[in-house]
Amino acid sequence: MDPAQLANYRSVSNLSFLSKLLERSVSAQTTKYFNDCDMLPPLQSAYRPRHLTEITLIKISNDAVLTADQGIVVILLDYSAAFDTVDHDITFDILENKFGRPISSSQHNP
Repeated sequence: MDPAQLANYRSVSNLSFLSKLLERSVSAQTTKYFNDCDMLPPLQSAYRPRHLTEITLIKISNDAVLTADQGIVVILLDYSAAFDTVDHDITFDILENKFGRPISSSQHNP
């Protein structure tokens, strides 16, 4: 196939369009089914529209404060996945520049 001929790319373009259309259709049907059958936990935020991570963190923080006010101080949270996309080198550079304590690579490499 000649890469200079635009007609050679048409089938790929059509497949891309069809796959996106199919993906949206399956996603809409699956979401509707889960919502209609009440299969999603009410506090689940992942993969749901209008369920922001920030709102979840506010709720967790509020629950922790209310629990502490009752005299109960047991909080077990796993935020590890929340920081999967954080660039650790940039974070350590900011901490070093802001607080002045150098962090060696051996200290922050797992």
